[in-house]
Amino acid sequence: MYGTAQDKNDSLFVSLRLSDFDNYGKLLERITTIDCNDSVAQIIIEDENVQRVVFPLIECKPPPFCPKSSHYATIVNGKAYHYSSLDLIDFDLLQTIIQKDYALDFKGAVTMYLVIIEANPEENTNGVEDFILHLTREFDAIETNLYLNIALWTTVMSPPPPPNELEDI
Repeated sequence: MYGTAQDKNDSLFVSLRLSDFDNYGKLLERITTIDCNDSVAQIIIEDENVQRVVFPLIECKPPPFCPKSSHYATIVNGKAYHYSSLDLIDFDLLQTIIQKDYALDFKGAVTMYLVIIEANPEENTNGVEDFILHLTREFDAIETNLYLNIALWTTVMSPPPPPNELEDI
C-alpha cells in the first residue's frame, strides 16, 4: 500500500531496500517470510530528498490468477511491460494508466487503485525499483485520498493450448 502515512508499531515493521536483494525471487521470499509470520514488510525507496515507503501486498495463500485483468505490469530485463504484451509502459503516460487501468471501481466510483507487479524470480530488482519509483511519483500527482495497492507476484505462465483433436485422427 502506498499513499498515506500508516500508524505503526515499529517493532512489527521490517524495512527492506530492493538493492539488498540479488533478484526478485529472493525479495518475494523474504517479504513472504515476514508477512506470513506476523510482521509487515516495508520497501524503502530513496528519491532525491524523499523517502518512499511501500507496503507490498503479499498473500500467504496466493489469490487466483486473472488473465484478463489490466492491473498487471510485467518486468522483463529491467523494463516494465503491459501484461501479456510486448508494449513497454510509457512512463510519460503512467498517470493516465493508473487512472484507467489500475483503478478499481465499484458501482461507478473508484474505491482503490491496484497494480500487480510480476517478474520472473531471477529478475534483477533494479527494474522493479525503477517502476515503483515512477509509479509512486505519478500516483502522488493524482489528487486522491485513496491508496495505491501494490502486489508483488512471480510471473504466471499461461498454460499451453489444448492439443488439436485433428492431430489424433
